[in-house]
Amino acid sequence: RLFGIKENKLYWSEPYLPFAVDAANYLSITPDGEDLTSVVQYGTQVFVSSADTWYRLTGTSSATWAVQETFAEVGTINRHTVKKTPYGIIGLWHDGLWMFDGLRTRNITDAKIGRAFFDAISDKSACFAEFHNNKYYFMYPSTGTTCDKCLMIDFSNVQDLKFYHDNFVPNAFEHHVPTGIKYYGGSDGYQYEEGGSEVIATSLQTGDKSMKAVMKRKQLQYLFYD
Repeated sequence: RLFGIKENKLYWSEPYLPFAVDAANYLSITPDGEDLTSVVQYGTQVFVSSADTWYRLTGTSSATWAVQETFAEVGTINRHTVKKTPYGIIGLWHDGLWMFDGLRTRNITDAKIGRAFFDAISDKSACFAEFHNNKYYFMYPSTGTTCDKCLMIDFSNVQDLKFYHDNFVPNAFEHHVPTGIKYYGGSDGYQYEEGGSEVIATSLQTGDKSMKAVMKRKQLQYLFYD
């Protein structure tokens, strides 16, 4: 069969006739009528998403199909970023990239990148993604609607995801608990505060502060600050 979405409905074709989609062959998915954003076959299941959550199609044929709600906290807001991976379905939401495992969702970018990164994207509807060689490539526009930036997530070690970007080093991250400020390391070798652009004279690349060595042993992955 072929599955498709339109507004809040999931349509299906007749078996082995992908273009035989009858106007009456549909299920209404979202209870409040909000639009669906994606439909994905994952394993032997068919999942559909709205901006609020994910749903699962149950049943063995069109005569027994029904919709099962999941425990997903969020859904997706951009169908072009929804990609299947061996670890789950990844998609963009307002505050970051979320992974859906068939039952629940979790934010995979919040801990190391934060929400300010996604708040700064000028047009989330213009974003695009691909998954290849165990890496998720998230392309987005810095200004306007043309994608000119790319964030790459490496899933080689799913317990410790690696993030790569041309503007910052997400692994160089510190959360200063007393003030609640998040500090990041920039690719220019300096740190900056979340949501800010001020350069502080602490070198990430050499570990040296102005006129003073922070540590004798140089570190490239960690951010040092007073």
